[in-house]
Amino acid sequence: MAAAAATHPPRLVVAVAPVADVVDAQTRRLSDEGDAVEQFIGSTLDERPDLYDAACPTRAGLPRIRSDLLICCGLEDTDVPPDMARSFFERAGDAAAQSPRIVELCELEGADHYAVVDASTPSFAELWCRAEEIL
Repeated sequence: MAAAAATHPPRLVVAVAPVADVVDAQTRRLSDEGDAVEQFIGSTLDERPDLYDAACPTRAGLPRIRSDLLICCGLEDTDVPPDMARSFFERAGDAAAQSPRIVELCELEGADHYAVVDASTPSFAELWCRAEEIL
């Protein structure tokens, strides 16, 4: 969302295991303790639904896509399940249809939540290559 408002948007935004629907994530109680979204927002969904809506680009409506977007997830991710990335990809694709930007989904076989950001893993190398292909 910050890239959408930037004076000079980046050429590429890489969303790794994006929690693009915080209401859904809170409803599912994602994270080891089940309170990651509540900790991030600072309140429960019942207490401040307005904060959840404001922090949720897929509910508020995606802004005009001004950067290429690579959405990445590990297929073994239990912290942020792959269906969340797929849902974000579908919504971003709809928004990108109004612009000349690239929107791609990168699903990494055998990768958990952390493998995609650990530079020592093959998953990270694959993500890096996909980003370079877009650039």
